[in-house]
Formats: sequence, structure tokens, C-alpha cells
Amino acid sequence: MTIAVRAASACAMLIITLAAPSVRAADAPDGTRIAAARSPISIVGGRLAGAGGEVLRDAFASSQFVLLGEEHGTAEIPRFAGAVFDALAPLGYRTIAVETGPVLTRHLRGWIADPNGTKAFSTFERRFPGTTAFYSWSDEFAFLAGAARRVPGLRLWGLDQELMGAPGFLFAEMLARHPGRRSRALIAAMNAQNDADYAHASQTGAPPDAYLMRVPRADLVRLQRSLATDGDAEARRLAASLLATHDIYVDCCNDKANESNRNRAILMKRTLHDYIGAAPLPKVLFKFGEEHLYRGLNPVNNYDLGNHLYELGDTDGLKSVGILALGVSGTKTVFGGFGKPWRTAPSDTIGDPRFAYLAPFIAAMYPQGWTLYDLRSFRSHFNGVGIADRNFRMLTYGYDFLLLIPNVTPDPAIDPTVF
Repeated sequence: MTIAVRAASACAMLIITLAAPSVRAADAPDGTRIAAARSPISIVGGRLAGAGGEVLRDAFASSQFVLLGEEHGTAEIPRFAGAVFDALAPLGYRTIAVETGPVLTRHLRGWIADPNGTKAFSTFERRFPGTTAFYSWSDEFAFLAGAARRVPGLRLWGLDQELMGAPGFLFAEMLARHPGRRSRALIAAMNAQNDADYAHASQTGAPPDAYLMRVPRADLVRLQRSLATDGDAEARRLAASLLATHDIYVDCCNDKANESNRNRAILMKRTLHDYIGAAPLPKVLFKFGEEHLYRGLNPVNNYDLGNHLYELGDTDGLKSVGILALGVSGTKTVFGGFGKPWRTAPSDTIGDPRFAYLAPFIAAMYPQGWTLYDLRSFRSHFNGVGIADRNFRMLTYGYDFLLLIPNVTPDPAIDPTVF
């Protein structure tokens, strides 16, 4: 995901768009090898089915981490994620790491475990719009709620920065820690400005008009310093989270975008280790946007969370399994503007220049249903595949499997009127 605010695309929440590098494909890719690498796969009764399901279960059997890189906004991929977790739970998986901020995730953990959690979340979202990444969508929320039913006591780790609309939520969390009079007054003034900026940004729909993008960094530093003298440790952590979120977003669209992307990756890695602490590594399902989970360099020229996980596993002799899930065509839910309702847009892998190298894979898909490709088979005699494209090389060595879904549909918002 170069960092660019998803006002212009589906990257609005997680601030990353990709520049499309030039594509060069050989005239005659090895269709025999491509066809041999495929398996049909489906979801039946919430479980992996078909030959592809068996291939994945075999790969999962000795895994420590499973990395699901995804196209956001579809109904089908969270359903696939639910079936993956159903296969992982008997293997001792009790933890899911997601692309949300850790402060929001503490609340999300409670909502997914509550039979009335959807209603509680809706109440929260109306009070604090623009605070929840992805899991304000019905199928995404259902994926986590299903996992919580499958594994009582499910651990949920939010590794990302907080979302662009989160200042009001973070201010409320700070006030709940009962800081001193000076900090309370400062928070109240900042929150009033946040409300005014939210009202304005909701009219324009432009994220740069929101408080997080407008507030001077010095104001956030001043809040940190105030809480250092009259706030507790948690209030200080909340202020640090707000500042880190500001720094990532404010540089998302200028000449520091690459640095912002890297800072975001560093934040996720550090937050991961905060969750792990001194305990032995647990088995974890990671579910993030495609670019975050590559082994090696990713398409935005960054060594991101996925590479860190593979390195972590290598250190202790542990196995990671990476799956990239994409829709070939159809529609998906995307950002409609700051403070605006969600909208739908095409899911067009075929038309994306960055994925032009997938043409022979799309052509070789089964005529009905989903197709799983085992990318590991292409690492031997890689050049013999006949696809001379750096993105194909990145994919082959960055992920183990490619799931292609012929037609995806939008994941509806729990409350379609709230961003």
C-alpha cells in the first residue's frame, strides 16, 4: 500500500497506493507449469473444501505464522479468512493480528466476543466515526466474531497506527485516565478543534481538512509534555499513539511518503513485539493488506511486517505460510470521502497494470469457482516459467500461494451512513 491517503482510492484508511511499474512479459509463458500449480478451492459450511483446501491444510500443519495478504473491501476474502482460521484453530492458533490500531483493538476484542457486539459497535461508531479500519464492514466483523466463537479467549492484536478520524476517541480515552487540570484543559481545547475540523472535512470529504492532518505537531508534543507531569502511564501512551498516527498520516502524500511508509512498518514491528513481550512466540494468523506481508522487498520498496515475520521464524526454525487473495473482477467497498458514506468501486485485477503478469494465471483459472496456485513450484527454474516481470518474481518469492476469486462483491458497512 506508496503512502497516499485513501481519499483518492481504496487506500483511504490505510494510506497506501501503488505506483505501477512497467510490465514486460514473455511471449509464451509456460502454461503447463501454471496449470500444474493450480487447485480448485471453495468454502463449504465455513470450511476449506476441494483439493486446494487440502493443499493449504498440509502447509498449515507445521506452521507458526500464517500470513493472509488481501485485497480490502470484498465480502469473499473475510469469509475465506474465517475458513482458514477454522483450519488453524485445531493446530493451536489462538491469536489473530489485524490492520487496526492497538487502542481501538482493545474495544474491538470486546465487541466480537459479545453476542450484541454489532449493536455496541454501531453505537461507538456513531460517537467516534472514522476510527475503525475495515472492521466496520459486516463480513470483516463477522470473521472476527466467528473466530472468537471458535476459540474462546481469542487474542486480538492490532498492530497498525490508529485511523485518521481517531483523535476524538483518543482524547476521550485520555480523559478517562483522569489527568490533571492543565492536561484536561488542553485536551478539551484540542477536542473542540477536532470537532470543528471534522464538521468541515465532512463537508469537503477531504482527509487533509481533518484535525489529524491539520494540527501542528508542536501541539501534540505539548500534550505529551503536559501528561508527563499530570497524567498516568496509559495517558502518556495514548498521547504517543496520537503523535505517531499524526506523523504517519501527515507525510503520506508529500516528498516524505517513502519515509512515512517505512515508519509505519517500523511501528507495526515494534507493536508486535510489545504484544509478544518475553513470552514464547504464539501461533498467529496475520491478516493485512497485500503489500504488508511479502517476504523480502515489497512492491513499495519496503521491508515490511511480513519480511520481519519470516526473519523471526527463520531465527527460531519456525515456518510461515503466505497467501495472497485477490478478486479478478467484480466490485468492492471503498472509501467515499472523509465523513462520507462508503461507496463501491470495481475490483479490477485484470485492468491493473501492476498485475498484468497474472494474465496467464487468470486464463488458466478453473471455469467455475475459485483457483489456488502453489507459487512454491515456480521457485525452481524460475526463468523457465516464461514471465519476465519483477512483480512476478516478487510475488513468487514473497508469497507461497495465490488465491484468485473470479468475481467479488462489496463487503457492506455495518452502518452505511458512517465512515
